[in-house]
Amino acid sequence: MMGAVRRLLLALAALASVAAANPVTTKEAEYAAALESASCGDSAEILIAVGDVVQFDTRHLLDDGGALPRNCVVTWRIAVEASGLENYGLEVSGGLELSDADNDETCASSQLLITDQDDAGDNTAITQTLCGVRAVRYLTYQDSVTVALNVSVGGAEGRGFMLRFSPIFACGGLLRGSPGEMVDIETPLFPEPYPRDLSCAWEIEAAVGTSLTVSCETFELLSRRRGACSDYLMVEQEGELKFFCGHELSGLSKSFKIASSAALLYFRSSARLNPAPGFTCSIAFD
Repeated sequence: MMGAVRRLLLALAALASVAAANPVTTKEAEYAAALESASCGDSAEILIAVGDVVQFDTRHLLDDGGALPRNCVVTWRIAVEASGLENYGLEVSGGLELSDADNDETCASSQLLITDQDDAGDNTAITQTLCGVRAVRYLTYQDSVTVALNVSVGGAEGRGFMLRFSPIFACGGLLRGSPGEMVDIETPLFPEPYPRDLSCAWEIEAAVGTSLTVSCETFELLSRRRGACSDYLMVEQEGELKFFCGHELSGLSKSFKIASSAALLYFRSSARLNPAPGFTCSIAFD
């Protein structure tokens, strides 16, 4: 228990240090106010820009004695505003105080739930169900997170949570270069297994007359099944589509040229679990 308290205190101290070094902007204060307007039985939703962060807590729910209300459910959704071809996920950090004597190891009575689930049919969601006194760490490469606080009829001790939501770059974007230059792309988390249910698009532009060479030092996606790729890198140039998966581009000997000054590279991962690290590739402007 003391170890959990110490980790919580360290997490909250880290948040306080970050907050002190980065004064809250007017927009961030507006985000927090919108989220903290939700009380028991309510929900709140905000859309944040990629350069912003939002930090809020559950002090507004506490009664005059500093206790969380019993039989209380509140839901918040934080989403990242789209930014062209660039994909962003969310990192959540902070601390939790939610101790319920009726909880078991699954936090079945009172809990904090954090998930990137879009709907009931989403079987690729990353979900954490938390309780007790502990630090909170959560990461998704999807563009939205739902947070739900559920305090049981019997109640729970503690002040709830303090959480910070920070957009993190996932993948994609517009890549420009001049002859002799090179740009790199890679799957999120590389060299760890790449996330499921993810899309990344890179648009490549160069001066007229420039060609492109794509080389992948590592290229490991799920292999073809019945001749088709479930996870793939698609290359589109002048209306022609080529799909690559497995180890089909791994190694410099499998480099290929794009005889055009413009192309689109599109990565898609399926719902299947995978042990593959993805790819790291370079695009040379020739």
